[in-house]
Amino acid sequence: MTTKDKALRKYVASLGALPNAPALEGTRVVVVPAFDEGPLPALLDSVTNACPDGGTRMLVVVNGGAGMGAEAREQNVQTLRWAESDARVTAIDAGDTGGVGGARRVGLDLAARAFAEGRVAGPWLYTTDADAQLPPDYFQHEHRSGAAMVFPFIHAPLDEAIASYELYLRHYVAGLQHARSPYAFHTVGSTIAVRAAAYAAVRGMPRRAAAEDFYFLNKVRKVGPVLSLQGAPIVLSSRASRRVPFGTGPAVARLRAEGTVRALHDFRIFQTLRVLRALAHRGAPENALGPCASLIADLPHRGETARIRHRSIRDALDGKRTRQIVHRLRDQAFPDLPWRRALQATPGFASCASLEDALEAFRTQQGVVVAGNTSALGVVSARAYLQNRGDSGDAL
Repeated sequence: MTTKDKALRKYVASLGALPNAPALEGTRVVVVPAFDEGPLPALLDSVTNACPDGGTRMLVVVNGGAGMGAEAREQNVQTLRWAESDARVTAIDAGDTGGVGGARRVGLDLAARAFAEGRVAGPWLYTTDADAQLPPDYFQHEHRSGAAMVFPFIHAPLDEAIASYELYLRHYVAGLQHARSPYAFHTVGSTIAVRAAAYAAVRGMPRRAAAEDFYFLNKVRKVGPVLSLQGAPIVLSSRASRRVPFGTGPAVARLRAEGTVRALHDFRIFQTLRVLRALAHRGAPENALGPCASLIADLPHRGETARIRHRSIRDALDGKRTRQIVHRLRDQAFPDLPWRRALQATPGFASCASLEDALEAFRTQQGVVVAGNTSALGVVSARAYLQNRGDSGDAL
């Protein structure tokens, strides 16, 4: 038994008895947290299309606290009833998990246990969201050797609000790539697969109401590579949502309500971050690090070997601390800019004439392959999007 196998068994043993735990068997498990969703036929069809042999089990973790409204409660009941009617789906009524992070954890813990006990064959644990549709090649990356995989994604249909927010996410990752950060990957919960051993090594998914994906991958990167896959994307709904206190759904709802678009970081932040990383690796004196010195004052000193120093800095200057540095530079030196001005200073993107062009360019740069032309998705105004939907963009 390898050290990783022992760590996995130790983690699974620490879970104890999991209440209402369903029996899981098959080739692999896809975990889906569900709150106020109802039936999920589109997602299930995409899972089936990606795995025609029927070996994949979709595990739906229905969750919701005592304070949820009657409509959300009824939707949860409908999700459970729908799951009972389809042999491809297993559902668990998890009650109050404290939010999406707790729900993902319940499902991933069950999947990890099933793998450790030999009831599920694949070492990869998948998690996505109820509003996602998976690409046909979703399960064709299992030969990869990383600790985690992040799948390509797009939002559809597009309006100015969601287009600008996805552009913001992609611009941020491109900036981290420019800064040569080992944490330059998307942290979108609906796009993650993690190796069971790595999941156990970081002691599971954080029980957070939001940003559980960010903190989870931040820990996973310290035990192994997080692979940014290229190819056909997971398609995510453009719906506004208040299922989490912050993140894409609430941000898009706010942008639509205000009739605005998301600003981008000044690219000088990432150029500065690249310099700071280089100085930190060289052991530069603290006074050379400017306003961010206090955030990296505890990095390793010169006396350590280059190999130890490199790994220590990689772990210390992680995704969380990098984001803190970005925010401090934004607040003290380089305020956010309208997207056109920000892209004028972003290498390779100065010629983008519209939100649509910019988003397509970043998707291409990050390896997203959409059948046909991504511009066919179109970008409409937030007002037109909401009129087409017949709602006001409030909580869904």
